[in-house]
Amino acid sequence: MSSGSPDSSGLPPTFCTLETCSRDQSFLNYSPNLAGNVLYLTVFAALLLAQTGLGFWYRTWGFLIGMFTGLTLEVVGYAGRLILRKNPFLIGNFLL
Repeated sequence: MSSGSPDSSGLPPTFCTLETCSRDQSFLNYSPNLAGNVLYLTVFAALLLAQTGLGFWYRTWGFLIGMFTGLTLEVVGYAGRLILRKNPFLIGNFLL
């Protein structure tokens, strides 16, 4: 799939869309659940805001940096899954 060779439709995987190629040729063989990913994205974004505020309020800088980094990566990861849901053939969204 990611080798860059054309698949059975004759298109390289980077040029595939859901209309032109089968989902079996994508990086994920399934469509990420919209409701679950939106839920977790919202929860982690709210926790990120709360943790940032509490970190500044109580001046716990080391803990704030660790939590901020982890929660930011969670938010970016779930956002990438939502983008990947629309076009599962783009490797950039998979590696996000």
